[in-house]
Amino acid sequence: MKRFSETEKWKDEWFSSLSILEKLVFLFIIDNCDNAGFFELNKRLNSFLIGIDESKYLEAIEGLNRGLIKSKCGNKYFIKKFLFHQKNLPLNIQNNAHKQILFLIEINKNLFDYDFEKLGANKGLISPIGKGKGKGKGKGLSIEENKEVLSSDKEIFENLKFELFNSGVWIADCERIYKTNNVKMYLTDFFNEIWLKEDFYKSITEMKKHFVSWLKIQIEKQNKFTPEKLTSTNNPKPFPKEEKTVWKKD
Repeated sequence: MKRFSETEKWKDEWFSSLSILEKLVFLFIIDNCDNAGFFELNKRLNSFLIGIDESKYLEAIEGLNRGLIKSKCGNKYFIKKFLFHQKNLPLNIQNNAHKQILFLIEINKNLFDYDFEKLGANKGLISPIGKGKGKGKGKGLSIEENKEVLSSDKEIFENLKFELFNSGVWIADCERIYKTNNVKMYLTDFFNEIWLKEDFYKSITEMKKHFVSWLKIQIEKQNKFTPEKLTSTNNPKPFPKEEKTVWKKD
């Protein structure tokens, strides 16, 4: 993923006053946040990738408080000036490049005590979720209106895919709970399956719940016929023994 780098930041009073470690962590966050500037805290993974101790990483995060907005639960951050430095302000729903950003803000804004309307991301700008349910045609809609529904649903679906694939902490939790290293592979199969079946979920929370239920079934299917779980009902029945004819004397 390519990002703009504001070269003037080195002359900025706030940035220049940071410690060397804080600057390094801040640059890491800029490279790893989503396209709206949201960043999910994963101290174990992030500190490992940077090459520092978890305590040092958390200490640096605290030192960056002025440039970050912390979520209510404390596991997510919003970079205040990210959209400004990426030349994306003010946000405009008519700008195709801003639609994913507005969607990401819409699904994250309730996690923060922050006024996102100042970015232009007010309710009037957030695109409607769409008419009708799933990919199917809405009742009483014209052909052109149905095309708009399908296009809107497809766009929302792609945004949900992007959000889930970048939910690092949640993915790590799924891998730990279900003892697999292939959650992203499962996500790909899941997205293909639900879209083809026209099952459609329009919020990140709902999508996660459905994925976890689907993942449980896949894990159970894979483990059903493993040697340690084989049962007599799973084993093929042996051929019946051939009966020998016994001739009796009269």
